[in-house]
Amino acid sequence: MNTLLMCLCLTFVITGYSSNETDPKDSEARQALANAESLRAKWTKASFRQAIEQYDKAALLWISISDFSNASDATLKSGEIHFLLSEYPQALERFQSAESLARSEERRVGKEC
Repeated sequence: MNTLLMCLCLTFVITGYSSNETDPKDSEARQALANAESLRAKWTKASFRQAIEQYDKAALLWISISDFSNASDATLKSGEIHFLLSEYPQALERFQSAESLARSEERRVGKEC
């Protein structure tokens, strides 16, 4: 029985199953992420600034619904843009936050299994 539960838990984690997928905040965060990606692709200072705002918005929305994995990814991407803009302290702050969020996700997944 324990083996079956472990397999089911791993299946949900590997396939990315999440109860957040129907949450309106998840949809809003995904839209912000898509906007950020589009802005980032323009490669202008102004679009980079707007992309940072969108990545940060997505991260905050995901944090609010305990989706730390996606929040970590969005925060990491925000840090990458700060790095491109030579804003190293802000980049480091985002990278450290992304790491912390990833660790939170590991703890959350560990508790579910």
